[in-house]
Amino acid sequence: MLKLGILAGVVFLVSVKANGAIPQEQSPAAPEQTGNAAGEAAASPPSTAKVVTPPKFPPPSDADRQEFAYLIAGMKAARESISKAIVTYTGRRTSTDEEEPSANVDGRIEGLMAFDTKNRRLRIEHTMPAAYGRDINEVELKSLSASGKLMESLGGPYAQIDQFLMYVQNESYSAHYVKNGKHDSNLDISTPDWSWASTRDLLHLIDFRSLGMIDVQDYSGWVPPLVYQGSTHKLDDTSLLCPLETVIHNFTVRKHFRLLKESGLVTIEWRCHTLTIDDRNGFTPVEYRTTDKYWDLYHTTYQTKTSWNQVSGHWVPVTAVLEMDDERRTKRERFELNLEWSRINEELPDELFQYESFKNVEENTPVIDSRPGAGGILGEWIGGKLQTRFETQPPPPRSSRVIIIGSLSLLIMLVLLLIRRRSRFHAKSDNGSASVG
Repeated sequence: MLKLGILAGVVFLVSVKANGAIPQEQSPAAPEQTGNAAGEAAASPPSTAKVVTPPKFPPPSDADRQEFAYLIAGMKAARESISKAIVTYTGRRTSTDEEEPSANVDGRIEGLMAFDTKNRRLRIEHTMPAAYGRDINEVELKSLSASGKLMESLGGPYAQIDQFLMYVQNESYSAHYVKNGKHDSNLDISTPDWSWASTRDLLHLIDFRSLGMIDVQDYSGWVPPLVYQGSTHKLDDTSLLCPLETVIHNFTVRKHFRLLKESGLVTIEWRCHTLTIDDRNGFTPVEYRTTDKYWDLYHTTYQTKTSWNQVSGHWVPVTAVLEMDDERRTKRERFELNLEWSRINEELPDELFQYESFKNVEENTPVIDSRPGAGGILGEWIGGKLQTRFETQPPPPRSSRVIIIGSLSLLIMLVLLLIRRRSRFHAKSDNGSASVG
């Protein structure tokens, strides 16, 4: 029920999202298409539509190739120089859909992210507004699926709710708890390598070191977080959440690009993308822009602007605005973020990465350990902590205890009486045998 509700609530977003922040190089004869929007355009183009071929730049010079490699290596080194930190963030999400006004969203974002990449430890506290549709039970689901009307029925009217997530990962396990305004999940404990792609409840989560190199498609949570579409790159063991390592990798596969320099900034242009880097201030990406153009009738523009400051000697993003404007579907999405960084590359307490420190978990939430060989249901969350199944059973009332103790005493007396009578019987038998002899 929970996952169906979430799917209903965000299906209006899915129709315009593409599966991959930075698509791989494609044939110049075909328009750059990814995800549902591209599939829809390819399947039913208007009769008057003309294919738009993305711009193709000539092969770069050797000097440009060397500078490109220098910029990418600089960004990678600067971002990966931070292996531990705590990031608290606030912001706002606004989303408008002129075709379905009930799906509009306007609300506050807030949360905390702590990470320790070398030890693969992570903590997330996250709240964000979203649009939520109606619930569909299993009987109705089967009926709608059989009639082919499922997607049509997943539409509005919608209601705005707040999504809430608590998540930790450490060397022994990962654990998460989700609320979406109408339903809450169990507190689930899984293996440390539990995949983000295994659930779509965990929306809008990124590695904040990647800000400036991603767009709304990434931050909206519909991109498989470990490997993007078409990418064969495998993440190393120090990558959390992604997409830092994957984002950097996707930039390195460019074969045709152009470098522009202006006002101390360097802009990389390729196909329908531009990335502007301030290489004099920590190789910081300050603007990223993508235009997906299908045929010649409409286009979707994604733009991210990021500002950076130095904290403890490291350049970190402190503000970001991520926007999406889909002209054809009259849908717009905007995320505003303000971030505060602390404890950069300092030791972080173990308690920060343990589920016992979870906050705002509903009372009586089942706690389930799904790791192989684990005990299944461990108990319930009561009073801000786990109470085992034995602990959650209230003690019997006083009258019940009196009855139980009395029954045990009576049973013991009966057993002793029986033993005594049997002893007397055996004694008489032995005396009778002696007299006969």
